[in-house]
Amino acid sequence: MRKALIVGINQYQTAPLSGCINDADAIAQVLGRNGDGSVNFHIKKELDIDTKGKLKGAIVDCFSGNEDIALFYYSGHGFIDAIGGTALLEISKK
Repeated sequence: MRKALIVGINQYQTAPLSGCINDADAIAQVLGRNGDGSVNFHIKKELDIDTKGKLKGAIVDCFSGNEDIALFYYSGHGFIDAIGGTALLEISKK
């Protein structure tokens, strides 16, 4: 089995974005089914996830189990530093 966690976050307090959820929807559609309609990845989408804890839990869940492939796709603010890339979660309080 293959599974994918697809995250798109538009809602940020100081710098909201407008295309991340669209990106997440598009990649989920591409990865979800093969050309013949059969299931490619079992998709879990998280859109405008509102806490770092929820995001971390979803990532841990994605990579737990014994699937052949686990994929994580993130569209939102982030940055790269000396130890790698980091998602920036500055979640707005709705």
